[in-house]
Amino acid sequence: MFSATKAGMEQYVLNEAGLSWTSAQAFCRTSYTDLTSVRNEVEAAMIHSLLGGMEVWVGLFRDPWVWSDQADSSLRFWPADQQVWSEDVQDCGALLKTESGRWGGRNCSEQHPFFCSCKNTDTKRTYIKVKINLKDSALDLNNSVVQNNILKQMKLKQKEDGITVMQTQWRKQPNGKIFVKEAPDDD
Repeated sequence: MFSATKAGMEQYVLNEAGLSWTSAQAFCRTSYTDLTSVRNEVEAAMIHSLLGGMEVWVGLFRDPWVWSDQADSSLRFWPADQQVWSEDVQDCGALLKTESGRWGGRNCSEQHPFFCSCKNTDTKRTYIKVKINLKDSALDLNNSVVQNNILKQMKLKQKEDGITVMQTQWRKQPNGKIFVKEAPDDD
């Protein structure tokens, strides 16, 4: 369900009006983000808990089977007896009420309720330059272990300061490195 207080989290909006898969996709893309993709078991369980016994469209379609929003997912949630590559015209994905929310192919023109994803697009990106004065000049700041340790320390400091909604990560320079050594001052 949608909650404006869950900024930054993907949320699911159930639309109980029956639409074809393509109409549902168009509605979701216009009003929210896209038809919902199910990328892992946690998302599958969350969406299943909202089904209310309905068979609903999700963003799965066959071309081969891919997600409408191009999301990656290694999760496969087909019923054991589902013929994933059948020759009939079942080219759109639904969560099946008779199969405990498992995926199933359906004719795209069928009318079903559907789930939209609502991703917070108001996310603000801020880039912060970090200057590090080394006590040990032999320390390689472009070593991934060193970078991860610095990042952990920064996140710990953010948490101590009560900053919990900010995602912190390194940004690589065009040369592929994160840190660039400054030229010495000519003072």
